[in-house]
Formats: sequence, structure tokens, C-alpha cells
Amino acid sequence: LNGSSFNDSDPGDTHASSQFQVDIQGGSFASPVADSGVLEATTSWTTSGLVPATAHSGRVRYRDSQGNWSAWSQGSGGNFTTLVDSTPPSDVVNLHRIDKE
Repeated sequence: LNGSSFNDSDPGDTHASSQFQVDIQGGSFASPVADSGVLEATTSWTTSGLVPATAHSGRVRYRDSQGNWSAWSQGSGGNFTTLVDSTPPSDVVNLHRIDKE
């Protein structure tokens, strides 16, 4: 997930930390399917283990250097559908017989 750049109207406030969450699309985020926890200041986060071929929503919030959290991001920009992995493993190249003595 990629959030927008950090912006704070208070002079001197800097980006201190971030938190990202993912839930099933239409969910309430009461029990998100993925949560980054509090991260060092970043505008992107990658998660894994989401259910394939499922619509999800993501959101992010930022904390400034004074400890104030922004509201959670809003809108449909965080909506996405996970893909189904249809790529088979590579072919077995070598097969060797093991002789038992």
C-alpha cells in the first residue's frame, strides 16, 4: 500500500510514524485482516497472506513529531483485489536413482 506524502500545517512538525490496515472490502476495520502496527515514518507498506481473489480495502494514518495522529485515510483509493497465483512451480530438471546396498 502507498499513502500520500506526509503533510502537517504546524511549522516544524515532521513525520514520526505510520500505521496501515487492510480489511475485506466493506468491512468495518474492527478486526482488520492485516495491521502493520506502528511503523517508523514511511508512506508504503507491504503485507502478505491475504486471501486470493478477494476484494480488500486499505487505509493509513500518520503521526507527527508531537504525537498527534491524523484521521484514517478515506475513499476508494485503497480498494484492491488480490490475485490468484496460477503459476506452477518450475519443472523438475534432474531425477537420480538412489541405489540401496
